[in-house]
Amino acid sequence: MKKGITVLIIFIITIAFGILELIAVRNTLTEMETVIVTLYDKYEDNEEDISIYYDEITLVKEFWEKKEKWLCFLFNHRDLSTITDSINRLQAYTKNNDYDNSVCELSLLREYSTKSYHIMGFNIHNIL
Repeated sequence: MKKGITVLIIFIITIAFGILELIAVRNTLTEMETVIVTLYDKYEDNEEDISIYYDEITLVKEFWEKKEKWLCFLFNHRDLSTITDSINRLQAYTKNNDYDNSVCELSLLREYSTKSYHIMGFNIHNIL
């Protein structure tokens, strides 16, 4: 009987942890996607001088680095570093006023933030 209760408690804790993980990941990725879409629209409206958005990219980078610290405990760092690398490239392209490459990176970031739901979602591998 005690073993059954212990197994049940462990199961409930695992499910609760998985649900909290899912909520945290969804919130992070949704917020990232919202910011990326907003930036994409701004870049399209001001193709001539996108360097004015450099500070906004810096804020996105800071936000991601803060969230990445927690996500690294749960996920493969290689999956997270893809987003980090893309943000770094976007920051450089924006500083150099390289519109075409910046828009490509923004598109990639949007794809990463939507694609990552299934990689970073609730599954037993991420919990263990």
